[in-house]
Amino acid sequence: MKQRALDFEPPIQPVPQFYGPGYDPGLDKERLSRHCSDVLYVLRANRERWLTYEELGSLASVPVGSVRTRVSNLKGMGHEIEHRTRDDRFREVRLA
Repeated sequence: MKQRALDFEPPIQPVPQFYGPGYDPGLDKERLSRHCSDVLYVLRANRERWLTYEELGSLASVPVGSVRTRVSNLKGMGHEIEHRTRDDRFREVRLA
């Protein structure tokens, strides 16, 4: 039985898809991709720890206003990210 070529290729990492009325790929794609990478790095480094968006932004050096969207981008790329709300109403995330 002949194996397909795809069986030997490494899995392709999905590329985040950015869009919106103010999005300009020439100005924004590299920066937003770097933000996704930095957020994912921090989530992996703190796998057992729940982090608020503020903590995640601070640790990743990503603007807090961008963190929630970058987490959504990562989920869209197939990363399993858990969410919970603390008693004080702050949202927290971590890698599943």
